[in-house]
Amino acid sequence: MELDPVTFTLNKIAISQELVSDVVSSIMQTIIYHRALGTVFVNFQQCQKLTNTTYMYCGDEQVNESIKNLISQIEKDIQSKSDKNLIGQIKLTFKNQEKTKYLSFLDKKPAKVFEKWLISLEIKKNQEAINIQRVESDIQNIVFQIVDFANKNYDHIDESYISKSKDKIVVFPFEIEWVSQQSRN
Repeated sequence: MELDPVTFTLNKIAISQELVSDVVSSIMQTIIYHRALGTVFVNFQQCQKLTNTTYMYCGDEQVNESIKNLISQIEKDIQSKSDKNLIGQIKLTFKNQEKTKYLSFLDKKPAKVFEKWLISLEIKKNQEAINIQRVESDIQNIVFQIVDFANKNYDHIDESYISKSKDKIVVFPFEIEWVSQQSRN
């Protein structure tokens, strides 16, 4: 019987378009850091516009590239929506992918989504409509929410994948999806 993936819905955050990179990077890097397996070399990254905000930065090139692509997609979406505000949601899914070391292309099993993270953003075109201190406080609350969810909810992560025999490798690939709509404002 296939179980539905565990879903974590983070608090909605209102930001200006100038803060997209800082906000998306800090949230995504924090989630991925808390779901990384194995040795993760931690770096701390300071936000460029939110100068009182620092987050854990995994340093993995695939993670960094995926987050950069997401930010580019959101920024293009903002530009295409003329002068309207944008409401959207980021969906980050993690999957179990089991394969053998040898001939993995023959023995690959389909990936199964075991966890989803939902991040709702309201992006305002007008920066004056946003209070920077409020955004920094909201980011801090979301980071605490991520840490709390990640630390209290790990029973759905199949331990047998981690403790399999020596001839197996476990990979937890992820996918990021951005879905938006134009606000009526």
